[in-house]
Amino acid sequence: METDQQLLEKNIDPSEIKRFSPMAKEWWNAKNGPMFVLHDMNKMRLDLVFDGLISTGVIKSWQRNEPNAFQGLKILDLGCGGGILVEALAKLKAEVTGLDPNEALLDIAKEHIETQEDIRGNGKGTYLSAYPNYRRILKISNLSL
Repeated sequence: METDQQLLEKNIDPSEIKRFSPMAKEWWNAKNGPMFVLHDMNKMRLDLVFDGLISTGVIKSWQRNEPNAFQGLKILDLGCGGGILVEALAKLKAEVTGLDPNEALLDIAKEHIETQEDIRGNGKGTYLSAYPNYRRILKISNLSL
């Protein structure tokens, strides 16, 4: 059986970490930063999350317009990067864990969430670079593709 470290080495491309690390400082520049397209797409990503949760009966369609639509839900964002989706989900009251192997991006995510008064310090956003039950996460990741 492979160790967690072997699984990490097998599934994470170090060149991707190198490619995204220099973008960390400008990650949250939604107007003209390197991730401006991701910021623009975030509403669509939230709509996809809503659609999935509604179609599987986890939430009701009327909850789409509620400010606390994800209250009581625990969501894992694999490859969360600088936390754009994590924050959006947390603002809808989900308990979100962002998982990413890139420490520079996680640092930016942690810094940015501290500037958000509506979610700062309420335990709604957590960031990890490793996860104790990694095999299970890999299964979830494969199912979500």
